[in-house]
Amino acid sequence: MKRYQKAVVLSLLFALTLTAYGCKPKLSEPELDVLNLKYELAEDEELEPFYASETKIYAAVNKKTPSMSAPSFGAETEKFIVYDLQSQKAESQYEPKEDGKYIYHAIPFEDGILYAIYTPPESIDESIQWDIKYISDEGSKVLDSGLCSSQFSMLPGFTILDGDVYYLYEDFDEESGYGFGIKKADLQNPEIIVEEKGRRLSDTEFCSNGTDYALLSDGKILIGNAEGIYREYDLPNPMSDYGICKDYLFCCTNSDGNKWTARSISLKTGKEYAAETETPLYRIASMNGGELTCIDDNWNMYILRPGKEFEIISADEPNEILVGRRNVRYYPYGDRAALAQLDETKFCRMTW
Repeated sequence: MKRYQKAVVLSLLFALTLTAYGCKPKLSEPELDVLNLKYELAEDEELEPFYASETKIYAAVNKKTPSMSAPSFGAETEKFIVYDLQSQKAESQYEPKEDGKYIYHAIPFEDGILYAIYTPPESIDESIQWDIKYISDEGSKVLDSGLCSSQFSMLPGFTILDGDVYYLYEDFDEESGYGFGIKKADLQNPEIIVEEKGRRLSDTEFCSNGTDYALLSDGKILIGNAEGIYREYDLPNPMSDYGICKDYLFCCTNSDGNKWTARSISLKTGKEYAAETETPLYRIASMNGGELTCIDDNWNMYILRPGKEFEIISADEPNEILVGRRNVRYYPYGDRAALAQLDETKFCRMTW
């Protein structure tokens, strides 16, 4: 009995030592569970999620159209739905009534949905007006408006910081030129957090780990939080994609067309760790925990852990779960879970 007690104590001390020094167990293959949504789509409809939780999927139902010009790009948003994964049905739906327009960005907010919509200009050379709208069972209203330089900018974009919704927008003026900002969403008076003049957004992504965010501007990745931007990272090479997790900004860069580098930049110190990777990484989904999800150029799914000891493992299983997928898009939730959309109504829950 004493020998057994001693072994238990040593095991506990070893576990405490690993915790004290920040050591983590090696990544293991995730558990995969296929979810088929029982939501009927017409032949000319498509389902496009924009947010997920453990029990719900928030999605736009789009009607496919023959036009491929902006702002619809071949689809028009008919309605938003909130699909409950436990009851297997849409428990709520909202009809924004934005005729002929595809809604690029949306997010759950208060008792409804916050979304961005665009009013196309009469001339392709003109700047385009964007509006932030809120829709609920009580109706809809405009919360904010502005101008972006082009109907291809597809901004504003949304993210969540410390439980609140924020949006990234382009602030374009014919006289002063390009600029951008970040505001905290509010039903009465959105609060300006960041206001940058003379800087141009290079991408519409607004990545977040729940506390910090990352965005791309003029060839640099800017890192910030609800207080503002606190670090800038100069991209050393062309990049396939980037994301942010609990402790690191992560990006995958290319040096000569064949060699790819996984770069982990500490949010706390700015120190960079580089590791070679055999393939470019795309659709890197930012997460609250210590890992990220991504795909390679063949739609294969991976989980990666940034840091000094960079790790990446395949999330694919040698069975029929993932066969026949058109592509993969992730909707992370929590610290170590994500929904991967495989086709219109087929999803795969990943936990690790």
